[in-house]
Amino acid sequence: MFRIVSVIVTLSLLVFSCSDEYQFSDKFGYSPETILPGSEITIHYNTDSTILAGKDDIGCVAYLLNNKLINTIDVPLRSEGNILTGKLKTDENTLGVLIKFKANEQLDNNEKKYARSEATQQIFLYFDV
Repeated sequence: MFRIVSVIVTLSLLVFSCSDEYQFSDKFGYSPETILPGSEITIHYNTDSTILAGKDDIGCVAYLLNNKLINTIDVPLRSEGNILTGKLKTDENTLGVLIKFKANEQLDNNEKKYARSEATQQIFLYFDV
C-alpha cells in the first residue's frame, strides 16, 4: 500500500513540477516546487483571506513525517508585506511535512481540508522509487 501511494505521489510531482517558480495559491505556497528529503523548504503564507487576518503574533509549526512523526519544528516567520515567509530544513528520512499556522489559541486549519488533521497545509517530498 505504501509503495502504491509513493508511486502516485511521485508521478503527481513529476507532472506538476515544470517550473522553478514557487507554488502560491491565495493563502499558501512553497519553494522549491520539487523538494527532496534533506533539503530546505521556503514557505509563504498570506493571511489576508484567513481567520488569522490582522493578527500580529502568528506562529508556524512544521511536522516532519515518514511513516511516523520524525520531528516538530517551530518555523520563524518574517513579514514581506502581506506575506509571511519562513524556512525549514527537512531531514533525509522526511516524506512529507504538515504545516500549522496559529495565533494564540486560534488555528487556521484550512477549513478542515485534511481529514483527521489540524494542519493548515501539506507538502509531499519527491524521492526515487
